[in-house]
This record gives sequence, C-alpha cells and structure tokens, in this order.
Amino acid sequence: MCMPAPSNRLAPRLNAVERFLTESRGGTAAMLVNRPLCPTLVGALNGNYRFVFNQIGESQPIPEKNKWSHVADAHQYLCQAASGGTAVAIARRVIRARDLAHMYRKPAPSSAGWT
Repeated sequence: MCMPAPSNRLAPRLNAVERFLTESRGGTAAMLVNRPLCPTLVGALNGNYRFVFNQIGESQPIPEKNKWSHVADAHQYLCQAASGGTAVAIARRVIRARDLAHMYRKPAPSSAGWT
C-alpha cells in the first residue's frame, strides 16, 4: 500500500527526526539505532548528512546529495510517518479494506444438502 508523505518539505522532516532523538518514552530513548546493522544511518547522523556551503560560507537550503543523504531522507520520512497521522491513515485503509472484503464475501455453500 503506497501513501504520500505528510510533507516533502525539509523542515518538518528534520523536526520529526529531532523529536525522536530528543524524546524519551518509558524512561528510554524514543529511537534506538543499531550501529552494526545501520552503519550508513549512523554515519549520516554523525555528521555526514550535511548542508553544502557556497564559496562565501553560506549554507545552501538543501543538503548535499550523497550516499548519506539517501538513507537520511528515508529516515526522515519514517520519523515523520511514525510521529504524524500517516500510521493512523494506513490503519484506517487496512481496516476499511478488510471490512469491505468481509461485506462482499460470498457465504460458503452449505453442506446440508449433500447427504
């Protein structure tokens, strides 16, 4: 099932990641990253995901596109979906599809007449 992202704008995506990095839930971090299984994401979070600077030292409005940025962008969309209404929208679609399938399902033939 494919759903559009809540926003493609960079600021809401960065805010979603920041929210997970700074929050705690039940006394533990809201987000844990497995270093051995996610080395590219760890590298991106450790500073390889960065903004480009021009010749006079001004930051450009978009991050540098490289091997780090792709996984960082995916991580941003994941955090955004987990913290926003996307998960709820997906659940509603699944429940609705299940309910509709149930409504239109033909009843199984009775074996009462086959004796």
